[in-house]
Amino acid sequence: KLLTMLPTEEEKNRIIEAQMASTDIPLGNAEQFLLTLASVVELEARLKLWLFKLDFDNIELEIAEPLMDLKNGMKILKDNKTFRHIMEVLLAVGNYLNGVESIGFQLDYLSKVPEVKDTIQKHSLLFHVCNIVVEKYPETSDFYSEIGEITRCSKVDFDELEQKLIKVESDCRASFDHLRAISKHETPQVKT
Repeated sequence: KLLTMLPTEEEKNRIIEAQMASTDIPLGNAEQFLLTLASVVELEARLKLWLFKLDFDNIELEIAEPLMDLKNGMKILKDNKTFRHIMEVLLAVGNYLNGVESIGFQLDYLSKVPEVKDTIQKHSLLFHVCNIVVEKYPETSDFYSEIGEITRCSKVDFDELEQKLIKVESDCRASFDHLRAISKHETPQVKT
């Protein structure tokens, strides 16, 4: 709020001129407040630096949490046996249906799995893959409960996250500039 109240150089000069012209009349509270604000060296830089410091922990959390979820989620997927079995069965079924022996498939194919239906009972390919996994690998787990990080990541707007990261980087650079401006006016403390 104080940042919006900082007096301009013109306002400061007009208050000083009015004070000099009428030395017998004291300044009003508003004018005295503006002069006090103007007397603080590099006040704008100090306030912006303080504001950045107050907001930084929350901003850092908003950026770091989704990235940590992504990192942990990728590790979970890499190490998860149920996921591996699902991909194995999906590849085998796809190879059977297409009459080929592929060693892999494009990830965008996964979005089509619920849409592909059998011609008799109209069950999705996902339904059949789940049944095969459960029958062939009874030790598999409830996969969904193991991928909370991935589920949270699916709700993150990574373009927005990138913009936040760019902004915090810019704010950090500006904070260093503010700190340099403030330090020009500070006298070093001599230790005795």
